[in-house]
Amino acid sequence: MTNIVHGHTTQFGASRTYKSWDTMVQRCTNPKTPKYGCYGGRGITVCRKWRKFVSFLADMGERPANKTLDRKNVNLGYTKNNCRWATKQQQENNRRDNHVIKAQGYRMTISQWARYLNTSPQTLSS
Repeated sequence: MTNIVHGHTTQFGASRTYKSWDTMVQRCTNPKTPKYGCYGGRGITVCRKWRKFVSFLADMGERPANKTLDRKNVNLGYTKNNCRWATKQQQENNRRDNHVIKAQGYRMTISQWARYLNTSPQTLSS
C-alpha cells in the first residue's frame, strides 16, 4: 500500500489543520480522550470518508487563521455538510448549553442579544 504524502505532518510536528482533524477523530472514537463523553460517548461520529485525513482536507481545506472546526448542528456528527471553520464567537453561539431567546422575529443567544442591545449578558439574564 502506498502512503499518501500530504505535507501536514513532519518529524517536528503537525499542521493546525491536521491537529484539528486528529482531535476530532480522537474525541469521537477514543474513550480514553478527556472529552469523549461529550462526543463519541453521546453518539457523535466522524463520517467514514473523513477517517482519512486527505479526504477531510479535500472537503474542508486548510484551517484558516483564528478559526476552528465546528459542527453547524451540535447534535449531528462530523460530515462535510455539517461542518465549517468557525470563529470563536460562532463557536460560542453554537453551544448545546446556550439559552436562546425568541423575540421580535429574531432567535438569538443571550450573548447575541446583549451585543445587539448594547448591554451585558448578565443584565439580560437577570
